[in-house]
Amino acid sequence: MGLITGGIVIRQGEELSDEDILSMTERTDEGYYNDISLEQATSADFRGTAIARLDDMALVFNKHLPYSCTLDDGDLGRIDGALEKASEKGDILCFLINSVSDTYGWSIFSRGKRIRSKSIAGKEVLPEYGAPTAYETGVRMDEEGMLLLLEQFTGYEYTDIVFEQGLRANAYRN
Repeated sequence: MGLITGGIVIRQGEELSDEDILSMTERTDEGYYNDISLEQATSADFRGTAIARLDDMALVFNKHLPYSCTLDDGDLGRIDGALEKASEKGDILCFLINSVSDTYGWSIFSRGKRIRSKSIAGKEVLPEYGAPTAYETGVRMDEEGMLLLLEQFTGYEYTDIVFEQGLRANAYRN
């Protein structure tokens, strides 16, 4: 497929406003500019942050966002701290998919703590944090594996979320 996307999925995120999410992820809101499809939001050409809702989840797409999170065993940054706090209400997945450069990673937050991080750059697996979770059962460190991780976390296939659900996202410049 050649996907280049990333973002966060917040379970039990229905009470968070777009402004709350933009603040938590330190995305400076330079203004709402569009209502877009998730196909557009997950495109490598999309510049900005897109926020959609599905069931009780907030889906946040910004291909640069995961680079502001800790996807290995390193020290946590400010965004990680905000995600930890938000995970007191429901699990959170921060994910990165760049199949062009063979770079993949994720962090999972639950009950107020980061519980898992794993990433690979090229063919080099970076130091992991935490024990594997049920969400990553059968997940390989490639594009298909990352789509499986998203499916197991959300309960929906990636193609269903992006193409079949007809979801729209609020898009913000930042």
